[in-house]
Amino acid sequence: MTMKRYFSISALLASAIVLAAGCSLTGDFDESVREEITEPVGELTIEVDEPLISADGVSPSRITVKQGGIPVTEGVTLYDASTNKVVDLPGMVFTTDKPGSYSFWASYQTRYTDPVSIMAISAAIPVLPEDPQPENLSFSRKVLVTQFTGTGCGYCPYMINLLRTFSGKEANKGKFVLAAYHSYNQSDPAYISSGVNGAMGISGYPSVALDLKSSTKYTNYNSIEGFEKIFATEYASSGAKAAISVSTVLDAPQVVVKARIKASEEGEYRIAAWLLEDGIAAKQSNYGASGEFDVHDNCVRVVMGRNTTTDFTGTKVNLKAGEEAEQYFLMELKNGWEGENCHAIVFVSTTSDGRAFTVNNVTDCPMNATVQYSYE
Repeated sequence: MTMKRYFSISALLASAIVLAAGCSLTGDFDESVREEITEPVGELTIEVDEPLISADGVSPSRITVKQGGIPVTEGVTLYDASTNKVVDLPGMVFTTDKPGSYSFWASYQTRYTDPVSIMAISAAIPVLPEDPQPENLSFSRKVLVTQFTGTGCGYCPYMINLLRTFSGKEANKGKFVLAAYHSYNQSDPAYISSGVNGAMGISGYPSVALDLKSSTKYTNYNSIEGFEKIFATEYASSGAKAAISVSTVLDAPQVVVKARIKASEEGEYRIAAWLLEDGIAAKQSNYGASGEFDVHDNCVRVVMGRNTTTDFTGTKVNLKAGEEAEQYFLMELKNGWEGENCHAIVFVSTTSDGRAFTVNNVTDCPMNATVQYSYE
């Protein structure tokens, strides 16, 4: 099977990382070179076999430069993308003993590549489980249920009760993953401002959206029958076009997530990840719903996969049937977050009309754990 690899860094972490000196600089970049390079970028590419490595001075990431898909070595010059200085990497192999983010680009003849990134970390690198059925392309599907809520929302406990009742029914088990997106009031300790609520057009609370579709918003917290109907429609609307395998490592304050997807048909897929936290204690405003609501679970802490203010579908990858793609996500816990109470959800989005991408499948993985592909 063909494997494609991608890498994402949480903005929380990327803003705090300073490129450390881990390779030999051999000269300054002459800006006039850029002016002379006028050939199309697309024909010259750069890639790495390991976008995430251990910062142990030994673990390698091998860089390959290709022209028209054919590897080239003679006449290739590598540059540190943060300084545009030439770097000397014997054998085009990168190692370092300093954790950090490293980016490189290459020039060859009159062409140059886009940058490619390598992340070196002190945490252990997640290991994905073996595929239990390598030839199987019939995957089970889960719906992403995003609950838009907040501790200051007095009617939100009614929607919480509806979702608790829905979750407790045997017929619904294993069919969905719940993410509580706290965007109602900024005083909420689980408040998040990444903009998913705006992308979904949330104008009232409580609201629920299925598979990040604005057309599947549900607000009638008095009717579980209505919610079950819209859920059944969404669940049956599409078969699972991709399976998802996940492995996580918690090395506070870092969380490393490794995901692999497997396609059932040829097409464009997008991969994203969110970090969720359970057990956040905060007084919940309540306008009369019965139950306990002052401990909040599945609270969205980090959103990775944002492309625009309205697009949270993640990194694009084109796959054929049976092909796989890997992606790393590196996140950082803020002060006060409990890493042991966190879990990562990874979802894949697809399109049926070539324009709008929505969630096709999702899985949930605890910290320091693995989840393998799920088949019908």
